[in-house]
Amino acid sequence: MSIPRKKAAKQADTLAGRAQDLLETTSGIASEKVADARKRLEEALEGAQEKAEETWDAVSTRAEAADKFIRGNPYATLGVGIGIGVLIGFLLRSNDKD
Repeated sequence: MSIPRKKAAKQADTLAGRAQDLLETTSGIASEKVADARKRLEEALEGAQEKAEETWDAVSTRAEAADKFIRGNPYATLGVGIGIGVLIGFLLRSNDKD
């Protein structure tokens, strides 16, 4: 598992842990509004976890595709990078001609 993914997973686990603590703390409250809020929080946690996994899979797939392209076309990639650098240089160049 890569470092960014580990950090994201740790943050998600921390958030999920806090939400679970909240659910456990409110478990003794029998109010209908609290029960409804608990149910929505549980659903939101499940949805967030699924979405995070889908997003990470999509990002990983695209990163792998970019890596394969760069490794397969190193000179074209280098040319594009240099071209972008030159373009940015021209755009940032001062218009003063001393």
